[in-house]
Amino acid sequence: MYEKILVVEDDSQIRNFIVFILEEEGFKVVSADTAQKAMSILVTDDIDILLLDLGLPDYDGMEVIKKLREWSTIPIIVVSARDQDSEKADALDKGADDYLTKPFSKTELLARIRVA
Repeated sequence: MYEKILVVEDDSQIRNFIVFILEEEGFKVVSADTAQKAMSILVTDDIDILLLDLGLPDYDGMEVIKKLREWSTIPIIVVSARDQDSEKADALDKGADDYLTKPFSKTELLARIRVA
């Protein structure tokens, strides 16, 4: 099981919901609401898995995936409202390990973390 998860989500309600679920399951959770903050955390902190929204206010999540894959193999699970097959395929092609479409259940989120 993963120790520390970074949740990158600009919608505070969704971010708080995900953090609550993960902490309830015993995970250590760090969160960010922008790509810039996320990258800073990823460089300085020991993160085991990344949950990444694509629609961030400063950079598109696809750019985060691309940049992160230049130097890290951390598991990335995209959590996005974008449900087009082409978006999913693009994220996976850029290096995401999984893709979870909003809305999702607690059960599905935890299962995807276990698989990662």
